[in-house]
Amino acid sequence: MTEFRLLGPVEAWRDEGQLTIAGRKPRALLAALLLERGQVVSAETLIDRVWGDSPPDSARTLIQTYVWALRRALGDVIETKPAGYRIRVAPAGTDRDRFAELAAQGSAAAADGRHAEAAALFTQGLGLWRGPALGGIGEALAVAAAGLDEERLVVREQQAQAQLDAGIPVDLAELRALVAAHPTRERARRHLMLALHRAGRHAEALEVFAQGRQAIADELGVEPGPDLQALHVSILRAGGGPTGHASAPTVARSGEAGGEGGEGVPVAVPVPALLPPATADFTARARPLTELVRHLVGAGGTPSPPVPPCPSASSPVPAGWGNLRSPSKPRTGRQTPTPTAISTQT
Repeated sequence: MTEFRLLGPVEAWRDEGQLTIAGRKPRALLAALLLERGQVVSAETLIDRVWGDSPPDSARTLIQTYVWALRRALGDVIETKPAGYRIRVAPAGTDRDRFAELAAQGSAAAADGRHAEAAALFTQGLGLWRGPALGGIGEALAVAAAGLDEERLVVREQQAQAQLDAGIPVDLAELRALVAAHPTRERARRHLMLALHRAGRHAEALEVFAQGRQAIADELGVEPGPDLQALHVSILRAGGGPTGHASAPTVARSGEAGGEGGEGVPVAVPVPALLPPATADFTARARPLTELVRHLVGAGGTPSPPVPPCPSASSPVPAGWGNLRSPSKPRTGRQTPTPTAISTQT
């Protein structure tokens, strides 16, 4: 059975070893057929996939020549149909098929709460990759290659999430490289922040957020999403031991841009209280208060003559008595006895 590889340089293998496919254009034609496995692909479509917007005048003849060369190298696996060409491939005959199957199994395991199993399946699938998708064919099929690379990134993020959920150590160097290559992918950045926080490297986690906020603002002109901001606030407010496990932040994990799924249950992030504390009563009124107490109690603790009635609106008010306490200030904390309370006690 022939095994075809697309997750890296385009190759074909049999038990005896790698099969020789000479030239970029024949490999691009093979990749175009493999991406549409089981389907008839017209000559016009193949011309567009191989040459793009600038095909040569002899493109149709060259397609026939490349098909002949591939048959010589691979055997009779490419069929000629009235509408075009079709390649016969066994089930799971490409590394892309096996990668998609392992990714689906990993997602099912994660959804079922089997995070360690999910992480192992994602790791096994990522191990099939040998480099950028569809390598060795130049600029042909660039859109298809970008789509395959995006699938790889999504599974890499799912792997990190499963490892974090299972308590498995995350490869921080690899995660840093992923974030550096894709600075606006918030889910990958969130995983890196959480892994650093759990490792006790809180300052680095906050720096990762600051760098991401700047990158997102520069490239997209927006602020980070609510999940990333919630994790940032959680790390700011969390204390805990050097490992960070006891106080690891608990935040919502919901979907993000870029095809990123989400898990978890949203939780409320407490809002800091920013109002200043109330000032103490009678601030800067020590001297008037002393005179008031002396007048009410009398020198040496003997009662003073009865307190005259409160002055009317037209009566003069002794200096310093008018603003012993601002009426607009609420009473907080320990209260100083008022003149009325002192008079009642005496």
